Amino acid sequence: MPLRSSDSLPIEVVDAMVKETKAAGFDFIKILSISTAEHFAALVESCEKYHFKVAGHCAKPIDYELALKSQVYESIEHLQGYTWLREFEKMLSTLDEGIINNVAITPTTDWYYYSPSTSDELKSRSGLKYVSKVLKKQWQKDVDAELDTMVQEQVDTCTAQRKIATNTEIN
Repeated sequence: MPLRSSDSLPIEVVDAMVKETKAAGFDFIKILSISTAEHFAALVESCEKYHFKVAGHCAKPIDYELALKSQVYESIEHLQGYTWLREFEKMLSTLDEGIINNVAITPTTDWYYYSPSTSDELKSRSGLKYVSKVLKKQWQKDVDAELDTMVQEQVDTCTAQRKIATNTEIN
């Protein structure tokens, strides 16, 4: 089951969501994004409680080192978190943490070259030839909806910035 920060789950609901997801037969929760560090802490606590795993992105506000040590992360994708480390010794120690805690780190960095992409660019990726037409159609609907949301958020942000700029006095 994927989890996005846009899902806006109250922290109080995280425990029930983990319990229900496991009961529904899922193997893990895939984090696409998460709202706050508090949401991540609640997710880790609930996953530990129900012996359930997490995989996926490790973007801010998730602390990369905490994710590696959490005992619930199975894999971290696109080297997220790792790429923010700036000290060589820290990079080496976090690789060791991943090994010690059995966390796979998938280096699919091509994501950064394709995202955000247009729908047509995504459709042209070579790996899609192995995906069923039904699934591609559903993905297309999901991508279109996500792109519409992103565009609307950008429009709303620009509108708010213009409003602030026009209401601000210039001294």
